[in-house]
Amino acid sequence: MKFQPGDKVLILHSNEEGEVVEIINKKMVEVEVDGVRFPVYTDQIDFPYFKRFTEKKEPPKAVKTYIDQLRREKPREESNKQAETGVHLVLFPVFDKDIFDDDIVDYFKIYLVNNTSLAYTFKYELNYLNQEGFELINEISPGKDFYVHDIPFENFNDGPRFSVEFSLKIPDKKKATHFETTLKIKAKQIFDRIEQLLFKQEASFSYLLMETYPDRQTTEKLDLGKLHAAGFHIYDASKPKLSSAPPRSVIDLHIDKITNEWKG
Repeated sequence: MKFQPGDKVLILHSNEEGEVVEIINKKMVEVEVDGVRFPVYTDQIDFPYFKRFTEKKEPPKAVKTYIDQLRREKPREESNKQAETGVHLVLFPVFDKDIFDDDIVDYFKIYLVNNTSLAYTFKYELNYLNQEGFELINEISPGKDFYVHDIPFENFNDGPRFSVEFSLKIPDKKKATHFETTLKIKAKQIFDRIEQLLFKQEASFSYLLMETYPDRQTTEKLDLGKLHAAGFHIYDASKPKLSSAPPRSVIDLHIDKITNEWKG
């Protein structure tokens, strides 16, 4: 492999420069760009030296500008902001070679990706049917990703169940106190996603955990006027004696209807 950890590289599809931080396998490396790490295929990166050499840097021309020619800076429109797609659980498969020199998935790197404008505190739990799970409590900033842990590929045969509870890092009275979600992934689903990933030459696949953080639910007040108009008797529960009917002083049991020997 021509790339090594520490090499400066150019991401071909975005024309961004980054640094190789880890070798995943013969076809994939992990790259860091502006503090964000992600895996990428080696055929999608190159050394940036040729780009730097061929770029022509022209010195800026000095232009005299008068004060009345300056334009006021316009505020950025909301449409220019990156669309928020929610919080995702992202799986990066790490490949290895089998005895036939074919690529096989060895394990998955698990990330939480927060593509929203809010910061969250989260509790992450992974449970299996036949073995002990994993638990983590931490925080994730807006627009950032968080590396959680690695999961061996064979563990997906044990019915993994992902449970994540989110709460706002800065509480908001208009927002819910927390949001819980659960994700169950079957082994067949994993095989299908890996086949799609290889066909599309992508580095990862993801599952949506939370699209938007929910608002606080308010309890609607009962309209007593409508109940009274419908014929219901409404009274103050703290004063039941004043509102209820007086008790009966005579009770007729009709004992003669039950037995003939009622006088005894």
